[in-house]
Amino acid sequence: MYMPSHDRITVRTREEEVEEDRKKIKRPRAKLTCLNCKRTKTKCDKCYPCSSCTTRGESDSCHYEEGYEPSSHNLSNHEYKAIQDRLERIENALLSSPRPFTSPSTTSRRRMRGEGGAATQERAHSVLVASGSKPNYGPSPTFQEDMNPIYPAVRSDTFPNIIPTTTQARSARWHREMQLVFDTLPNERQMEFITNHYFSKMQFLGLHIVEGVFRNEMTQFLSLKSLNLHFSVDPAWLAQLVCILWVTCHYLTKNEQLLRSEAMINLGLNKSGLINLAIGLYDALEMAFNCSGWLFRPQLRILQTLIVPIYLNMQGCYHTGPLYGPPSDWSCCLWFDIAVGICKGLDLHLDPKIEDIAKLQDPALPPSRPTYSIQMIRRVFHDLLLFDTYSIINSTDVSRKLLPYAFPDESILTPSPSNYTDQAILSEGQPCPRSEKTPFVWTLHQNLISQEWRKIVVLLENLDGIPYSAVMERNQVLRDAFTDFLALKADGELNQHESDAFDLTYSSYQQRFLRLHRPFFLRGYRDTQFDYSRITVVNGARQIAKTHRRLLNDSSDRSIVKSAVFMFQHHITALPILLLNALHDRSSSAQMRIELMESSEAFMRSFNSGFQLHTRIAAKGVCIADEMIKVIDNPPENLQNIEDLLQSINVQSKAAEMKLLQTNMDTNTNTDAINSTNINSYLDTRQPQVDVQAGSNLMTGDQTNMLTLLPNAEQNWWDTDWMLFLRDM
Repeated sequence: MYMPSHDRITVRTREEEVEEDRKKIKRPRAKLTCLNCKRTKTKCDKCYPCSSCTTRGESDSCHYEEGYEPSSHNLSNHEYKAIQDRLERIENALLSSPRPFTSPSTTSRRRMRGEGGAATQERAHSVLVASGSKPNYGPSPTFQEDMNPIYPAVRSDTFPNIIPTTTQARSARWHREMQLVFDTLPNERQMEFITNHYFSKMQFLGLHIVEGVFRNEMTQFLSLKSLNLHFSVDPAWLAQLVCILWVTCHYLTKNEQLLRSEAMINLGLNKSGLINLAIGLYDALEMAFNCSGWLFRPQLRILQTLIVPIYLNMQGCYHTGPLYGPPSDWSCCLWFDIAVGICKGLDLHLDPKIEDIAKLQDPALPPSRPTYSIQMIRRVFHDLLLFDTYSIINSTDVSRKLLPYAFPDESILTPSPSNYTDQAILSEGQPCPRSEKTPFVWTLHQNLISQEWRKIVVLLENLDGIPYSAVMERNQVLRDAFTDFLALKADGELNQHESDAFDLTYSSYQQRFLRLHRPFFLRGYRDTQFDYSRITVVNGARQIAKTHRRLLNDSSDRSIVKSAVFMFQHHITALPILLLNALHDRSSSAQMRIELMESSEAFMRSFNSGFQLHTRIAAKGVCIADEMIKVIDNPPENLQNIEDLLQSINVQSKAAEMKLLQTNMDTNTNTDAINSTNINSYLDTRQPQVDVQAGSNLMTGDQTNMLTLLPNAEQNWWDTDWMLFLRDM
């Protein structure tokens, strides 16, 4: 009988086993470790977010594979408080205990494991911050469509707060640039002095940054810096600090009296040091902007920061001298466009409610302070709206259509901010009426004036189609606000800064009355129906000129007055009213001539002061006033053609202006050949060369200056307004 061999049986059995293995279906098993821990081969506690990711500061990116739903932590209030107290005791013990000795070998082993100083600070602080708020974890981001990990969570119970509660993984470049920003900052005493000067001398108008809030945030920053936790500071707030220091340095370099004071000498602050500091701060500002992601995520602190250098606290569109840091072709137009984009990205023009503010999760807008958050939105938006309004204030009808407002009237839903004091806005108190003096009341009236300007321009676009009654209705609204404004001075004494703010706002009110009634000015000499417009225009022009002359004579050395170049515009556009009144009312010719002469003398004093911001516009005012005085001395026989008369004055004043500027330039050139001081050593090699001239502050061609949104607007003020004036006549 044939029997199969043992080897053949063995072979047959193995083939059958292989065939059976191929038919088996392997079921995938859920991976219990999160993908981050799996990648780094770290022990995972299988929760969301896991403790390892939280320690590394990567809690936002912690997620699991599909098919596994991680458990979440749910702590009772008692457990939460116990953990928080324990962490505080551990932190206090670590801070109070002496640093143990570390051998070089131990240090090298730690560095080999990749625990650098900055990264260690970031991870350690993330643990402390994560324990500072009650966890509210949900499912993995893989299974949650509405979760947006870009926006950091914000603690609503802590205000003010410059630390985001959750931090994303930071790159080495981010840490390097943040460290450069910290290295650029002056010491603590110098920072305190500069910020004090900003809030006491510069931010008198605007108040889009509340001083009390900023000082509390500054205290937090210094505490974190002393604990070596400064990398946890919000880069947007850091940019705000740097920008305040940068802008203030420019004003301090121009204040010779303060530079010689004992306080600045003891702090080691001098002109060359401030220039060097300003140059470094501009670079630090750009790096802080970059670290905050300013172009990728709209943030209120970035918007507040941009308004500081763009508008210079609503004192005027121009900076008072050269800018240290930016390239020679730098303009504020880019920052203005970014500010508009941030404003629209946050929907600040749509009057967001507290529910909408809570969704923004912006650390500068705490939902627990609804009054503060809403008022801050309104203040910042109307600051930007005011700048948007005045950027094309002199545009003709054609150019206004080519360059429309960034915020057209029909797109604005956010009302004006209320008249809150700093204490009331922080304590959820009640606002004051606009006739009561508060630190914010001057800005409130400036906002109202800018809104009235827009309405007046729209009303007067079609002069033939509007009834005179519509003009008088607009006049009554403006008159009511003006009456409340006058009550500010009648109810009490004003200090020096309040008096300056009153004069600037008073001139703006008078200019609005002048602009509203100017189309009916000449008609008032022929028709008694328009007597009110004639009287209003003449009185407004005289008050504007009188106010500006007093400021030039008494307050020209104060920064709030120096920066108010718009007062020159008000003054120059008031001069034709004085001339025409002298020609049509011969009984007033002598008085109008005296006032024109006083204006010419005031302009000449400003021109001779050598302050570069006023040189060109002051020369224009001198020449225009002088030409008008000549017309009053030799009045024309025929007053029917006002256009030819004003055109002749414009042409002749331009020629005289060029001669005056050329004479001044030749005088300064001769003076500089004998006596000049050079500060080029203060600037690094990439900066334009700047000379501090003994007899002049005229700006050189390659020097950087703050520009308006319309190029050469300062040079064309008289020309542009002259066209509008002729159209009105």
